[in-house]
Amino acid sequence: MPNSSHLSALPFALSEAHSSHPLISVLYTLHAATSLSKMGKNITSNSEAKKAKALWGDPSWTTTFCNLCVEEIETGNKRIFTALSAKGWSNLVIKFYDKTGLNYDKDQLKSKWDVLKENWRVWEKLKGLDTSFGWDAMMGTIDASDDWWDMKLKEVSKALKFRHKSLQNLQQLD
Repeated sequence: MPNSSHLSALPFALSEAHSSHPLISVLYTLHAATSLSKMGKNITSNSEAKKAKALWGDPSWTTTFCNLCVEEIETGNKRIFTALSAKGWSNLVIKFYDKTGLNYDKDQLKSKWDVLKENWRVWEKLKGLDTSFGWDAMMGTIDASDDWWDMKLKEVSKALKFRHKSLQNLQQLD
């Protein structure tokens, strides 16, 4: 375990204002571990340990995530043809923790981004330019005949999940 002399050798100082923020403390600890391992002192028992899968059981967490992504994009923290910039991801990790209390890292949030992006693509393929279906505003679903669904599911097999429910957060994803 590092002692205070090791921590004072780190190239940055943790300000007192941020030291109480749990995420900043975690980042500081990770930085300290990385710095110490570079000095030949491995303080972790398994550097290849797998992270726990992020759980998204509460739909409000996905809505919060989408809103924060939109905020970062509108702020200009998005790179061309990719997801968010490094600054955007850093902001997102902190803001998501502040709003939800969930301590998910960039990789866990990027995984959610990728899942939402894939779901949006499937939704768009399903709808396409087709005007032969209706919209059930009460359920938020496509209102179409069984024949239409059979035809569409042959084209887009992953669209089955949208037969009885809509794409969550569609407005933010568009």
